[in-house]
Amino acid sequence: FNIDISYNQLTNMGLDLDNVDASAIKIAVDVCPSVSVVENLIDNVGSLSNTESVWGILVDHSPATDKQQSVKVLNNTVKNVISGVTSGGTEQVTGIMVLDSSAVIDGNTVDNVQAPNHNSNPDGIYSKCPKSIITNNKVIDVLAKEGAINVKGELSTSAGKDSIISGNYISLRTTPTSGSSVGIGVSAPGITVENNTVDGLNLGIISTFDDTIIRNNTFKNIVTAGAEVQVSD
Repeated sequence: FNIDISYNQLTNMGLDLDNVDASAIKIAVDVCPSVSVVENLIDNVGSLSNTESVWGILVDHSPATDKQQSVKVLNNTVKNVISGVTSGGTEQVTGIMVLDSSAVIDGNTVDNVQAPNHNSNPDGIYSKCPKSIITNNKVIDVLAKEGAINVKGELSTSAGKDSIISGNYISLRTTPTSGSSVGIGVSAPGITVENNTVDGLNLGIISTFDDTIIRNNTFKNIVTAGAEVQVSD
């Protein structure tokens, strides 16, 4: 079977929940040839009174089974995803998250994702996939220590290898005076980061792998560094 969630308006989701995960769209299946999440409008998910995970869009696929053949998250608008989760837990606060599936994440707008009490802060777009194509997205007002666009992987599986992060625009409406904000975070091998614009953050791009390709990006109004590579022996 195929899953298609498209052209919906989802507003004011999970506002009164406490200690319960909240999401506007959540897809959790073991085997499915195709998942499409296209042109949905999501506004106002979660609240500061909720101390658990909050997502705008979540595609969560069990790593113990075969991967999805096709996941497409296209042209969605996700605004105002908020959680009062506190530091020290494993909770997640993310505009768009795709786990353990090859994915195309293109043309989306993520605006205002907040977890002000959590030391890892939120993610605008988070991907942990064998291959991700993350292109032409706008991520605005996501104060993220690991990356407003955050791509992770595991050495044992090379998750994320050969992924592309291209043509995205990331900005904060107000340049932060304290704390840390990162535009793009790369924690997987073999990723190309190109033709992106990062404006008004502490750090443009950070990678923990020495084979990351970083080229033709534009960094404006950056506090500390445009691109930083941190590799341990």
